[in-house]
Amino acid sequence: MRNHSKPSANPVSMRIFHSQAARADAESWFSFFFRAARSDRSVGVDPRTGCRKLAVVVGALLTAMGPVACSVDSAKEQAESLGGAAKIARELTPGRIASRIEQAGGLIEAQQYQAAVDLLQPVVSLQNVPSSALERYGRALLMTEKPSLALWPLARAAEGAPPESEVTFLHIRALLAGGDPAAAIRELDRLIALVPEVPRLIRLRAQAHRRQLAYGKALDDLDLLIELVPDELAAREARIELLRELDLVQEARETIAELGLRIAAQGGTLAARGRHCASAALFEHQQGEAERARRMLLECLEAYPFEPDVVLPWVLFLDAEGDAAEATAALEEAVSGLGQAKLRLRVALADRYAASGRREDAARELDQAAQDLDSHQPLLSLADHRVAWSDFEGAREAVNRAVERQVGRAPGSSGFSWSAISADYRFAFGDILIRAGQFDEVEELIESLEEDSGEAVFPLLLRARLALEQGAPAEALSLFEESFRFWPSNVGARYLAGRAAMEIGEFDRGMSFYQDAFRADPTASDAGRVLARMQVAHGGVGAAADSLSTLLGQTSDDPEAVRLFANLASRIGAFEVAEGARLQLAEQLGRVDQALADQAAEVWARQGREAAIAHLENASLFEQPDYHESLFLWFRLKAEGGEVDRAAALERLGALRTAASDSAGIELVWARVHRSMGDPDKAIAASNQAVDRDPKLLEAGIELGRLLLEKGEWPEAESAFQRVLDAERGRLGAAMGLADVAAAAGRRDEAEGRYRKALVEHPWHGRAARALARIGFERGDLGDQTLVWARWAARFNEGETAGAATLLAGIRLARGEPSEAATALAVAMESGTGADPRLYYLMGRALIELDDRARAALAIEDALRLGDFPEAHEARELLTQLRSGVDR
Repeated sequence: MRNHSKPSANPVSMRIFHSQAARADAESWFSFFFRAARSDRSVGVDPRTGCRKLAVVVGALLTAMGPVACSVDSAKEQAESLGGAAKIARELTPGRIASRIEQAGGLIEAQQYQAAVDLLQPVVSLQNVPSSALERYGRALLMTEKPSLALWPLARAAEGAPPESEVTFLHIRALLAGGDPAAAIRELDRLIALVPEVPRLIRLRAQAHRRQLAYGKALDDLDLLIELVPDELAAREARIELLRELDLVQEARETIAELGLRIAAQGGTLAARGRHCASAALFEHQQGEAERARRMLLECLEAYPFEPDVVLPWVLFLDAEGDAAEATAALEEAVSGLGQAKLRLRVALADRYAASGRREDAARELDQAAQDLDSHQPLLSLADHRVAWSDFEGAREAVNRAVERQVGRAPGSSGFSWSAISADYRFAFGDILIRAGQFDEVEELIESLEEDSGEAVFPLLLRARLALEQGAPAEALSLFEESFRFWPSNVGARYLAGRAAMEIGEFDRGMSFYQDAFRADPTASDAGRVLARMQVAHGGVGAAADSLSTLLGQTSDDPEAVRLFANLASRIGAFEVAEGARLQLAEQLGRVDQALADQAAEVWARQGREAAIAHLENASLFEQPDYHESLFLWFRLKAEGGEVDRAAALERLGALRTAASDSAGIELVWARVHRSMGDPDKAIAASNQAVDRDPKLLEAGIELGRLLLEKGEWPEAESAFQRVLDAERGRLGAAMGLADVAAAAGRRDEAEGRYRKALVEHPWHGRAARALARIGFERGDLGDQTLVWARWAARFNEGETAGAATLLAGIRLARGEPSEAATALAVAMESGTGADPRLYYLMGRALIELDDRARAALAIEDALRLGDFPEAHEARELLTQLRSGVDR
C-alpha cells in the first residue's frame, strides 16, 4: 500500500485556462444552461452536489472552520410533505400501491423525479413499505438533489441486498453526496471485501478517499481499477490528477505517456489524440516548465494544426505567458487557414475581439462564420454579445436572422411558425429575446412551447425568466420551483431562483438556491464565489472559507477566489494556509502585488508596523514600480510613524517615480498618496497619467472616476467609469461609480436602475442595497420593496452595521413598526457597533412608540453622551419632554 500525503509546501497547481472574455453576468447563465443538453445522471447524484468536508488548499486542513456550510431544510420539508401523504396512505389498497410503484418507475425514466417523489410519499409512509418503493423513492430524492432525505429509504432498501446490487450502490452514493464520505468508505470497505472485483464500487471508493483527502488510498483504488478495466481512460486521467496533487511529477509523466498509448491503441479520433497531446504540454506548464510546454504545444500544432483542442490551449498558453497579441494572431491564423473553419475557433476569435473592446470585429467575424458554415449558431453568439452591449434591437435582429437561417423564414413573416423549430432552440431564442427586452415577441414563442405536450419545463422556465425581468420575483420564484420538478439539476435556473428569492426578501432561501447551483456544478457558474461573498458580508467567515475551499478543490484558476480564501484563512487564524494560498496567487496566477500586499497586511496585524515594513522591503519592493497595492501600503505604514517617516517615504517614492518614468503603477500609487494628503488636483493628474500609460490598469480608471466624482466633475467621472466598463463588463467598482454619478447629478431613476443592476449581479453588496433603500425612503416610498432593500443592506452589511441598521430602523419607524425597528437596532448594538449615537437615538424613538418612556429617556441620554449626530438638537428637546412627563 502507498503511504502518500500531500506535500504541505507545494501549492495547488493552477490550470492556465484564463478566459479572455469578462465573466458573463448572472443573467446569461440561464441561456447557457438551456443550450446544454439536459441530462441527469442515470444512477445517483454526482458527489460534488453534496455538502463537502473541508478541502486542502496548499496542503493544510482548515480545521478551525467548524462544520460544513450546508443549508438543508430536510426535517421541515419531510414533515410538511409526509403529513398529507399519511392521510392518503390510509386509503391505499395493495393494487394501488403496486400501481404507484410502477408509475414512479416510469416517471424516473422520464426524468420527472419530483413527480415520482410526490407519488411515492404516501407509499413510504406505510408501516410495511415494499423494498422497490423505498429504492425508487430514494433514487428520485437523489436526483432532486436531496441526498440527506434519500439516506433513510435507501438504507432500508439496501438491508440484506447483494453487495453488488443497484440499491446498495445508490445507498453509498447517498452517503457520499450527503456529506459523509467517512461512512461511505466504511461501507465500501465492507462491500469490496465481499466482492473485490466490482469496478463501480472501487471507483466510488476512490472518489470518497479523494474527498477525504486520502490521496494515497485514492491512488491505490485507481491502480486497482485500472488493473480490472485497463481501457478505462477516465481512471488514468484521475490518476494523473492525483499524482499531480501529490507532486509525483515523474510518475505523472509516465501515466500521461501510458494514456497516450491507450488512446492510440483504441483508435482514438484525431480530436482525442490532439487533446491528449495538448494536455501533456499543459501539464509541463503547470510544473513551471514553460519552454518545454511551448515546444510540446508547437509539436502538437504541427501534427493537429486545426484541432480546436490544440489551437485553443496554445492561445491560452500564450496568454498565460503574457503574449496576448501573439495569442490573438495565432487564433486569427488558425481561422484564416481553414476555409470552412470549425465553429469553436470562429466563436473563440469573436469572443476574444469582444473582450478586448473590438466589437465591430467580433460582429463581423460571427456574421461571416454564419455564412461560411451555413449555421445559425454564430448568430446566437452575436445576439448574446449584443445583449451584453445593451444593443437590444441588434440582438433581436440577430435572433431573427438565426431563426431564418434555421427554418427559412423570419419571425413575423408570412407562414412563419415557432413550432417549426425544435424545442431546444425555441428555448434558446426565447431567453435571448427576454434578455433583450422583447417581451411581446416572446409570448407567442412560449405559447408554442406550451402547446407541445412533450415540453413541460421549457415554458415554465421562460415564464419564470419573463416574470423576473418584468419585476414579479414572487411569481418567478414559484415558476422556477415548479420547473425543478422536471429539471432539478438546472444550475442556471437555481441561480436565478436565488435572485428571485433575494428580491422578495427571503434571504436564507436565496442563499440556499445559490448553494444549490454551486453544489450541482461548482465550476459552471460564479455561484460559489457569490455564495462565499454573501457569507462574508453576513459575518459567516468560516462558512465562506468552506465554500471557497470546495470551489478551489474543483478549479483553482480563479484569482479572486484564491485571494479571498487566503484572507479568510488569515481571519480565522489559519496563517500557514493563508500564506500558502498567497504563494499560489503569486506563483501560479501572477498576482504577486496582491499577494505581497495581503501578506504584509497580515504581518502588520500580527507583528506590528515595523515587521510589515521589513516584510515589504525584503521583497525587493522598490524594484517593482508597478506593485501599486504594496507600495501604497508601504507608504501608509511609513506615514504612521510620524512626519519625519512620512517625508522620507515621499522622497523615496519620488525617486522611484523619476526612475520608472513609463510605469503606470507608480502613478497610481502617487494618486492615492495625494488623495490621502488632501490634494485632489494632483491625485487626478497622477490618475490620468496612470490611465494614459496603461489603459488596462482598470484600478487607475476607477480611482480617476472616484476623484472626479468627489470633485463634482460628473461628466468626466462618468467617462472614466464607462471606459472601465467597456474594458471589463460588470466591474463592480465602475458600475457603482456610474450609479453614484447619476445619484449625485440628481438622475434618480437612472441611479436606481444602476444600483439595482449592481445588486443583482453582486447580491452581497450591501452598499448598493443601502443606496436603493435610501432612494426609496427619501422619495417617501415606504412600500415593501423599499423595506426589502433596507433589510438586504442590514443583512449583508459588509461591516457597515450601524449605517444599515439606522436606515432600516428609520424606515420601520416611518412605517409604524416600532417593535421591528427596536429589534434591528438591538441586533446592531449586540454586534459591537454600539458606539454610534444614532443607534441609541432611534432606539429611544422606537421605545417612545412602544410606550416605554423610561427606557427611551435612557437611550437618548446615551446617544447624547456618545457624541454629536444630525438629530442631536431634536434629541435634546425630546429628552426634556420625556423628563418633564409631557407627551411629544
